[in-house]
Amino acid sequence: MRLKIFCLSLIAAILPAQVFGGAYAGLFVGQGWSDNRVVDRDGFSNTGFPGYAVDYRDDGPVFSLIAGYSKMLGNWHFAVEADASVSDIHARSMQIDPEGLDEEVSTRNKVFAALQLQLGRYVGEWLAFLSAGYAYSRFENELSDLDFGDVFDPDDSYFSDASDDGWTAGLGMSYALGKRWDVRFDFRYFDFGSRAHYVNHSPFVSRSGALVGLQKYDSENRFSLLRVGATYRF
Repeated sequence: MRLKIFCLSLIAAILPAQVFGGAYAGLFVGQGWSDNRVVDRDGFSNTGFPGYAVDYRDDGPVFSLIAGYSKMLGNWHFAVEADASVSDIHARSMQIDPEGLDEEVSTRNKVFAALQLQLGRYVGEWLAFLSAGYAYSRFENELSDLDFGDVFDPDDSYFSDASDDGWTAGLGMSYALGKRWDVRFDFRYFDFGSRAHYVNHSPFVSRSGALVGLQKYDSENRFSLLRVGATYRF
């Protein structure tokens, strides 16, 4: 008899208390980390060092709205989920010209979104899941050259306010509060690859007599997000 009670208790703990499928939506708040790199491909800012790279970071609050649809197969959870997030994280560095210190690179994270597949497993009311998919973002990437310390030189600067495609992956856990509500926390990583920028649109002759034309920089943008929130099942 005791063995039977133990087995029934174990089954009740492993299997979900109810089928948590269907459409859902939620609101989240969290902390984001902006991780960026600029590569001076031609050694224009840091003269004589082509490929010189500068990493710069910052963090700040992020607010997200998510919506999805899930299906259950036993205690396995499958979902398609979309989310949109806003932030105003502004990372900067003055090290692109480590000698003159008169050039600033910066990245502002504005809007990013994702469409992803989610796979998870329920243990009682707890759900552990993994996710991966397509990511979209809107970044401002800028290099500002200040000649003589305070004179802005547009020819040796760039500014980009553009959309980028990338990928995202993450993991998390949620807990079911009855039939409708879940509380959830998750971690997400976003990678948006690299974008090329060019300066020195007015070529000049260097002291060695060589013609110096367009100079290339590559900006790389990545983002990490840790957040908590609640979802409602319709």
